Amino acid sequence: MKRKMKAAPLVILVAALALLFLLNPSMTDFSNYYQQRVKNSVSSEVGTTGLGKLITSAAGGLASIGADQFKRGNFYLASVYTMTIRNEIQEQYLGIAKFFIQIKGRK
Repeated sequence: MKRKMKAAPLVILVAALALLFLLNPSMTDFSNYYQQRVKNSVSSEVGTTGLGKLITSAAGGLASIGADQFKRGNFYLASVYTMTIRNEIQEQYLGIAKFFIQIKGRK
C-alpha cells in the first residue's frame, strides 16, 4: 500500500508533463490567437456597425501579417513568442496548454 502512495505523485507529475507537451501551442495557434486579439481590440474601439465590421475585418488581415513577425521559442512544455525590432523586444507572449499570456509589450 505504501508503495502505491509513493508512486502516485510521480504518475501525476508524468501525466501533467505529458499533457503540457501535447498542448504546447504551435505557431498557427499563436497566429489565430493574435488575430482574434487584434480583432477584439479594434472592434471595441470602432464598434460593430457596418463600417466597424469592415475595419475590424481589415485589422484581422493585417494582424496575420503582424503575427508572422513573431519568432517562436519552443521549450516543449511551453513556448515563448517574441517580436523584436532593432534587437529590442516589442511584444512577448508565453504560450502554455493552448493559452497565451502577454509578458511584455503594449496591452
